[in-house]
Amino acid sequence: YTPATWRLALKRGVALFEVRKDRRRPFVVAAGGVEVLAVGTAFAVNLQSAEVGVLVTEGRVAVKPAAAPGAAAHAAVAFVNAGSRATVARGADRAAAPTVRAVAAGEMEDLLAWRTPRLELDATPLRGVIAEVNRHARTRLVLGDPSIGDLTVSGVLRADNVPVLVRILEESYSIKADRGPDGEIVLRR
Repeated sequence: YTPATWRLALKRGVALFEVRKDRRRPFVVAAGGVEVLAVGTAFAVNLQSAEVGVLVTEGRVAVKPAAAPGAAAHAAVAFVNAGSRATVARGADRAAAPTVRAVAAGEMEDLLAWRTPRLELDATPLRGVIAEVNRHARTRLVLGDPSIGDLTVSGVLRADNVPVLVRILEESYSIKADRGPDGEIVLRR
């Protein structure tokens, strides 16, 4: 952090950044020989062994491979808008331009799915499953019949995937799911 820039080095993994507009102090993420410059935007950087991926969800970023040591600092820059993804191969010619392509809404959701926790259930009482799902999902689940709260559920699912959980409960446990007046889903025998 300096008066001229905010700089972060991503050493491994993936991270999502939401950056407030400040043209006087741009935000720079350096990852695997790639620099991402943002001014008021939201984007994810995914540092993998073969490439660096930059997914822009809001605003616009500049993606630039860092110049090779001793080379002139004129690496190709790509401007990436919301709804697009840039990739830069690691270990390749550092002056090569990033590849940019549009990303469909469904693919965007898949690429950001890592942000939603997965529930690993091992004979977990349904009341506990519901409490955990309600922490992450927009649709609220309600036990309309307290006696089903002790049923145990096993498996792995996204914590916000209410339709899949409801389908499993209906098909495997003979539970009925009805929409309540507030949009919640009420579960009964």
